[in-house]
Order: sequence, then structure tokens, then C-alpha cells
Amino acid sequence: LVPRRDPEFHKGLAGHVGVLAGSRGHTGAALLCAHACSRIGAGLTTLAGPSSLHTTFTLGRPEVMTLALPDDDGALGFDAGLLAAFT
Repeated sequence: LVPRRDPEFHKGLAGHVGVLAGSRGHTGAALLCAHACSRIGAGLTTLAGPSSLHTTFTLGRPEVMTLALPDDDGALGFDAGLLAAFT
């Protein structure tokens, strides 16, 4: 029941999902969520989280793009400007 995609279709036409998640000791859910987005058909997936977790996130799934955000002792430091650019 899944519609067939046009032969000219590419990942840029399948949407872009942004996952804002993760903190020290809690990287699994963020990685699983980003992986799930890729598996269900999102064209592009960006996993954004604290900069101290950037290495962990980049090792998770090579097809997932990452974005290092401000870090507040292993948790996400709030920066409205960066979050606005992310959306």
C-alpha cells in the first residue's frame, strides 16, 4: 500500500526531521529516535544536542547529520537564537 516513488525522487524531496535530544548518560533515546526517522523514510535527519555529546552522536548513524548546540555541564544550554535557526 506504499505509493511508488518517481524514479527522479531523491532524499531532498522526502522532508527534513530535526531531533533535539540528549544529555550526559542519556544518549540512547536520541540515537534511537534519529535512527527511526531515517528508517521510516525521512529524507534528511539532523540530531542536535549538547556539544559534549557530539562525538557520540556522530558515531551512531552515518546517514544522520549532527548539530552541536551549547553545552551546560552535559545538558543542553538554552539559546533561543540557535534553536530558531534549527527550526
